[in-house]
Amino acid sequence: MKNVAILEFETHSHLLYLWDRILQDQNSYQYHFFVSKNINKQLRDITSTKITVIEHFIDLNNKLFSYDLVIINTLHRNFEKYALIFENYKTLLLVHNSNFYFKSANYKFIYLFKNFNVQLNYYYLKLIYKEKIYKNRSIINRAGGFGVLSEEILNYNSNQYKNKYYVPLFYNKSVEISPNQSQIKIVIPGNISQRRRDYDLIFKILPELAPKANLCFVFLGKPENIKMQKKLENFSKSKFSNRIQIKYYSQWISQKEFDAEMFSSHYLLCPLHKETSFYLQKEIYGKTKISGNETDCIYYGKIGIFPEFYKMKNWDNLYYKNQQDLINILENITFEKYIEDTKGLLKNAKLFSQSNASKHMINVFDKLINV
Repeated sequence: MKNVAILEFETHSHLLYLWDRILQDQNSYQYHFFVSKNINKQLRDITSTKITVIEHFIDLNNKLFSYDLVIINTLHRNFEKYALIFENYKTLLLVHNSNFYFKSANYKFIYLFKNFNVQLNYYYLKLIYKEKIYKNRSIINRAGGFGVLSEEILNYNSNQYKNKYYVPLFYNKSVEISPNQSQIKIVIPGNISQRRRDYDLIFKILPELAPKANLCFVFLGKPENIKMQKKLENFSKSKFSNRIQIKYYSQWISQKEFDAEMFSSHYLLCPLHKETSFYLQKEIYGKTKISGNETDCIYYGKIGIFPEFYKMKNWDNLYYKNQQDLINILENITFEKYIEDTKGLLKNAKLFSQSNASKHMINVFDKLINV
């Protein structure tokens, strides 16, 4: 049996749960997670014997000699620390922001002027001048392979990739009809931040809705800052139709609680901005960057309500062109419509089974190791 090491020292701790679920039932590869202290605090539902906490990065190289493949779950900074890993091991590097990785030759100060967060601008300047992220980023070209989480993004960026692989890190857990007929639960998953999702649109239209059914909107994420938390608190006190209920969280949500809210939902509302940015580099949802909401829809077996520009392949969602479109969708949701929409997902779910995802992943591993 071959061995795979999975590294995460930055931000995407939630993806480690997906790696764990995808790989746990296969017999071709043993896998182990190497993480920082901060990441380890967020991994409460992964068996501790699968995890090694790394306090000093220099100690990591001494622990990887027995591994046939090293997967780097996130690499957005400290590139020089990974140089020896790229040189000495077969590697798969996940690409979360393809413009940042492959198209931006240098930073553009115009993005600083567009961002009014002084603290964030200071952080960006520190990365640029102290860590030299744009000069050191050429190190990533030494990776043995690049993995992307969506076929659409792979196809859109095909000319910018070498040794490219579609990595099916998400799969469908189940598609089940929620028995709650008295209230339609619409979850908005993700941290409450205007930077990536258009919460202002949601705050604007919910008080205006006159829905046919009782609707419960759940803001399933921690507010980005105190300002957003206050805004959410004030919004929850707004005057709504007596058919509308608002629920939100003020603190970090455990994976168990997050799963419970998601599985009990009827629809997922995903008000994405078409464009976002990463380290001053423009990214386009569905083209250069995948949204975690796509993962959510597939894993939890839910119908997403997305802007029209974010079309998911092989998954039936509801799409809106503008504000009025979204109002019409929400006002006309009923339990009967939910049943009809969900039945359409059953055929899609078979394409995204855990066994199919696991087989594809093993094929990717084999190709990388045998290169």
